[in-house]
Amino acid sequence: MSSFLDWATWYHDQELCVVPVKPRDKAPALDTWEQYQTRMSTADEIRQWWTDMPAANIGLMAGINNHAMIDV
Repeated sequence: MSSFLDWATWYHDQELCVVPVKPRDKAPALDTWEQYQTRMSTADEIRQWWTDMPAANIGLMAGINNHAMIDV
């Protein structure tokens, strides 16, 4: 895998909620992202985000599907 889209899709396939993050930052690259605290992003949303913002980093939302995260 080489692109952010490839990795974002892989994380989604692992049942993780993926959102785009501003490059070299931890802030979401979406105007409204709070809905992803309670629902999964879709494969179509992920494709659209990384088509529009190919340099966006990948953010993973904690708490979806009982996943916990550690930020390192």
